[in-house]
Amino acid sequence: MEQSQLDIKQIETAIIKGAKYLLRSVNFDNGLYYENETSSCSGIWTTAEALEFFLTTRTLPIVAYCDKIQPMLEYLLSTQRNDGSWAEFSEQENKTQVSSTISTGHCVYALKLSLVGDFLEGPIKENITNAIAKGENWLSKCCIEQNQYAFWWDIDVSNHSDINPNENEESRMKSIFCSFYSALGITNPYNFSSSSDKIEILKSKVCLFFKEQLNWFLDYYGSSKQSKAAKEKLLPNVVSILFWIVNIAEFFGRNNVYDDKTAQKIKKILNESIFNSHIIRKIKINEEVEYIDNIPYHTAITLMNLQTNIDDLKNIIEGFLKEQQSDGFWYGNFKNKYKVKIWSTSEALLVLEKSIHSYNRELVNLKDKYIQLRKYFKISLAISIILAITAIFKNLDDVIRYIPNLIFNSISIISGIITILIYFREKFDNLKIFK
Repeated sequence: MEQSQLDIKQIETAIIKGAKYLLRSVNFDNGLYYENETSSCSGIWTTAEALEFFLTTRTLPIVAYCDKIQPMLEYLLSTQRNDGSWAEFSEQENKTQVSSTISTGHCVYALKLSLVGDFLEGPIKENITNAIAKGENWLSKCCIEQNQYAFWWDIDVSNHSDINPNENEESRMKSIFCSFYSALGITNPYNFSSSSDKIEILKSKVCLFFKEQLNWFLDYYGSSKQSKAAKEKLLPNVVSILFWIVNIAEFFGRNNVYDDKTAQKIKKILNESIFNSHIIRKIKINEEVEYIDNIPYHTAITLMNLQTNIDDLKNIIEGFLKEQQSDGFWYGNFKNKYKVKIWSTSEALLVLEKSIHSYNRELVNLKDKYIQLRKYFKISLAISIILAITAIFKNLDDVIRYIPNLIFNSISIISGIITILIYFREKFDNLKIFK
């Protein structure tokens, strides 16, 4: 794909097509199908993830689809259990299913996002506020606290001492995965405030847990004892872990989870994920790698949160644009069967939407620097003129000695600034691929 083909209009068109597909995938109970149109039930967490996109997109004006969003929110309210939790599927399909920390975290987060805007009217706002409080309370009760750490398992475990998140690699993966989505429920998106004092204490303990797990996996992956083949197999899981930890740190404070040196290590691994796409394709046939199909999504979102230049993510964005189907959806892989459409479409839309945000942020920063450098150029030129005028009032011998230095220094300063201005002008030209 040529650079000129990748522009904001193309990305926005893909977002609109994907959003229309999700809106066409609403089930009779106002939830989205669990996997696709052939699913026998609605998925609670998949509905919540789709709402995350609809409630944060700036590409689509919310007034254009708010009549579709409110029924989805009402679906979440209707599927909340008396104790404040949510299961993964609609209740009528399986009354014996257990409450899910992952689904509950998703739902509470989506409900919080719905209150950030001002498009809801009537008693639903109060109902959502009450549901958030109940959900947060349930999440805090089933959070496992061990020493200075706090984390979640996939369900509410009665005996916390039986759970050891550090038992093996699988246990670490599971605890980080569950803790990320559960912790979403106790975040404060866009300065939303509802957390109790207990939850604020939990946040600090959760940060310590994520920090320890991050350091362990970075050391494990970077160990010289790991063979190349072992690293290739481990890469997808490591990328997922980096996604969960880096993105929760966006809410809890990066400095509480990782430092700048660690951020550089993370970027290096994620860049390996981008440029070793042949490894990713090879591992796709391996059913043992549970999170493989999330790799492009995890890589792109994490790098954008790490303030990576949008140019460096062009290959991933191109990949998402190429893989969108004519009906607007993206396929997802589940046990080597490409049948998932709902969550894979929601995640693709979140990537494309965030790429626009990242581009706009980078463009604003470049414009600010460019304007600042132009000011420095004018100031330097003015100083050179003042110095030249000052030299005129000196005696002739001083002028003769002074002028060469004045000219040399002025030319050096102005040339340097012009060089930098040219660099930024070229940078703007490159960014025009997103015109």
